[in-house]
Amino acid sequence: MSVSRSAATFPLHVTSMIRFGPRARRDAELLGQATDSGAIPPPARSRPLTAVDVAPSGRTSIRTIVLPKAELQSAGTTITTFAMTAISVALQRFLGNPPDLAAEVTLARQARGDARNNFGNVGVGLYLEEPDILTRSRLVSADLTARRARANHPLSVAARASQDAAEAHVPAFLAEWGVAQFDPTVTPPTVTGNTVVSSVSRGAADLTLCGGSVRFTAGFPALSPAMSLTHGVHGIGDTVTVGITSNSAAVPDPDGYEALLRDALREVRAALA
Repeated sequence: MSVSRSAATFPLHVTSMIRFGPRARRDAELLGQATDSGAIPPPARSRPLTAVDVAPSGRTSIRTIVLPKAELQSAGTTITTFAMTAISVALQRFLGNPPDLAAEVTLARQARGDARNNFGNVGVGLYLEEPDILTRSRLVSADLTARRARANHPLSVAARASQDAAEAHVPAFLAEWGVAQFDPTVTPPTVTGNTVVSSVSRGAADLTLCGGSVRFTAGFPALSPAMSLTHGVHGIGDTVTVGITSNSAAVPDPDGYEALLRDALREVRAALA
């Protein structure tokens, strides 16, 4: 009697799950203990939904704001923090002064030999309750630093690795069943960030296209069932482009929001000068 390959390897899958499952739980417990003791910054808290946290059911638009890099570097602030502070000001005005907002920010993880795109998303507060722009930018920067410290702490890295190992040994039919249970149309009660800020440095301006030098580069993070406004901050050489992706379900006037963000960038520049 022949035994199919899938059937023959099933006991190995089960053995691996038994092996990696307790390890994943142990690493998660160690991470929790280090968090409780204050050795690792706590995880970011979720935020309530706002008017931009809706499914993109209308027309999607993109806008770009191209600026010299020098205009986004003030008072020792990174370009990412500068842009996030300006986005906080623009969103605060666009949404009518909401009490609390956060951005879902792409964060590079420590290098791993087998990783091509080694990053994760973290929630970073935008601190709308702080009226002083310079102080707000420092709070945003400190929160981003805390998120980076937590994400790249050895216990966090170990917890992710053991969780990945456990998931990698789930039999394919169980993984397929689990994916089928996910409903992408359901809006969650809270979100990691009310908008996305993806900040990428694309290096020196040494690219050419059809014989011409590339002067600027842009990126437009995708919308999702719970987010109809995202931001990309992409730099090359001495130029930075802030890309805005929006849907009319949340942003019926994309030119108006672009104007708000342009004004906010100028205001932050003046405050940090």
